[in-house]
Parts: sequence; C-alpha cells; structure tokens
Amino acid sequence: MKDLHSHLLFGIDDGSKSLDESICLLKKMQEQNITDLICTPHYIENSKYVCNNKDKLKKIKKLKEKIRKENININLYLGNELFITPNVVDLINKKEVRTLNNSRYILFEFPMNNIYLNTKEIIKKMISNRYIPILAHPERYPIFQKNPEKIEEYLQITSPFLDRFNDYLQVYAKIDKNNEILLTDDSYIINNLQDSGIDITSPKRKQLLDSFLRKYRINLEDKSLSIKSSIEEFPQKILFLMQAMINIDDMFMLSQNRVASLFLDDIKGFFDKNEIFYTENVNFLGKSGFFYSYEYLLQRTKEKPERLCKVINNPNKQNLQNTLFMWNDTKETRNKDAQLIVFLNDENKIDSGVIEGFKNYEVNTILWSEKEKSLDILTA
Repeated sequence: MKDLHSHLLFGIDDGSKSLDESICLLKKMQEQNITDLICTPHYIENSKYVCNNKDKLKKIKKLKEKIRKENININLYLGNELFITPNVVDLINKKEVRTLNNSRYILFEFPMNNIYLNTKEIIKKMISNRYIPILAHPERYPIFQKNPEKIEEYLQITSPFLDRFNDYLQVYAKIDKNNEILLTDDSYIINNLQDSGIDITSPKRKQLLDSFLRKYRINLEDKSLSIKSSIEEFPQKILFLMQAMINIDDMFMLSQNRVASLFLDDIKGFFDKNEIFYTENVNFLGKSGFFYSYEYLLQRTKEKPERLCKVINNPNKQNLQNTLFMWNDTKETRNKDAQLIVFLNDENKIDSGVIEGFKNYEVNTILWSEKEKSLDILTA
C-alpha cells in the first residue's frame, strides 16, 4: 500500500518532531503494509513552515539512513503540501517547494475557512505550466461540506494546447463513487464546428471523425467528446482526449482546398512511389509519461537517424505550438540524433512565422509543393 500524503519528515512542520518519532511512526506503518510513502511537509509562504528543498533533502537522507538500520522496508519520497499562493510556480523554480517525487503533481491546500477569490486563476497557472494540481483532504473544507457541488468548479482542467481560436483547450473531470473519472469537452469542439457552418454528418467528414474517435478511444454522445479513466490512467487518458480535440477541431479545414485524409493519402502514395519505407500511426512515450501519436515513422538506417513525421493540413500557429510541445517531450526519450519531419500542406494558407518557428527548433519542414526536393532526408 502507498501513502501519498504524510508529515513524517521530522522537525519541519506540525508533524513529527524528531527522528525517533518518525522511526516509531514508520514501524507502525510497516505493520499496516505500507510499502511506499511520500513525505509532504507543509510549505506556507511567510510563515515558519518554509523549509527549502536543500534542507528537506538533508532530512530525508538522514531518515532513509536510519530506517535501513532499523530494517524498515518502506521506500521514502519527497514532496510538499503547499498552502495555495500565486507564487507557486516561482517557488518550484526556486527549489523552495517540491512536487510529489519531483513529478508533475503538486499537492496543495486551501485556507480552512475560506477560499481566495483568485484560486481558480492560480490553479490554471499551475496547469498552464504543465503541473497537475492535487487538492489535499477536500472533505475537510466547510465550503465543500455545505456545498458539495462546488468542488466540481475546481475540476475544470486547462491544457497548454491551443484551438484554432488560439484559446487554451479545456476539459472537465467528473469522479463517480467508484473513483472512475469521466473526462469530457462538454460539447465544445463539435459545437464550434457546427457554429462555423461545418456539417460533420457529410460522408467524408463522418469517416474522418470516426477514425479520430477510434484512434484515441473517444466516445461521442450528444456532441460531447469523452473518455473514461481510472486514477492511474488519468494523465494518458486526458492526453488522448486533448489530441482528439485538436485533430477534430482541425476538421474546420475540410472546407478548404484539401481534405486532411486526402493529404495523408497523398503522402502515403508519395512514399510508396519513391520506395520510402515507413510505419503508420505510431505512438511514442514522452519524458512526461504521456504517449504522443505520429503519422509516420522512418526507421533508423546506417546512413540516416530515426525520423518521426507529423502531417499538418492546416499550417497555423496553433498547430506549430502543439507540434513543438509534443516533439520536445518525445525527443527526450529517443536517440539523441532522432529528427522530426513536418509535412505542411501549402495549398492551404501558412500562417506567418510557422516555417521559421519550426526551423528555430531544428525541425525539418517539407512543403508539399516542394516535396521532391526533400527526398534525400526521407530515403534510407
């Protein structure tokens, strides 16, 4: 059994007061079959509870040395329980505050008898910086005890991905009694397409929509895109939903010169014609632990590195940012010489700065009209 929230790091907050007290508590926890434990001391800005990461690491090192001598078989990790503050990201960057085991997850708490007016903005800031906030002991807060429905206001998740209006994509999470999470866009994407005059029931668009739903395991009901998840699967499932939202939102461009699926078919035909060997629809794990989908993979050879390919039918700044986000996360887990190749459909308008933006990140950019000039980087 794993304990994600404890105050066992001695002499820091209102928890354990000494090393001996921590050892005594850990022995009792071992009897209860605890195998892993995150020490999450309070961090409250402008108070006496402001132990920085350097000092916390010294204490947990001493605690680990002691439990080995005492034959306590519990793995210890470090985090914080952060009293909510607008400076949360700065505190993490300054190494004052520790995320849970140095992960993306931030354990935080509210004031017991009140909630700051800008609480939602602080949570959005955490999310926009790629952190996942976790509210400690929500059942203790009087505001939620008296108005349980209010906690759902804090289950709106803002992603770092942009839609075609340059707004950050948002999803909503609902947790049932069995701890299963329903993630949904609350009809946002489909309503936007229909408001823009896009008929998603036309045969070609319906076929493309269904392919995205299958690819990312998304359900469509009453215009809402949704996916169910366990607590453990949450990070990956929310990414599946957001990738589906991005791709379906791009169906707006089906009213333009080239249908996205036809562009994919053309690229596949170009590969076949030139004997470029590829694997379709591959998923790669990023450093964050998320999986990302790429349309094609060109395998590593004696002469060429591994090359991942993204196909962009609508070359706008939104797709530039989203593609660079996923590539920067993916490349951390690939060979150092791995490359990204981006195919841009220049029959559609290319936003100013898109090509330059890719070049700034050393991404190989291929304009469809000039594809023959790029055979050298594609062939084995």
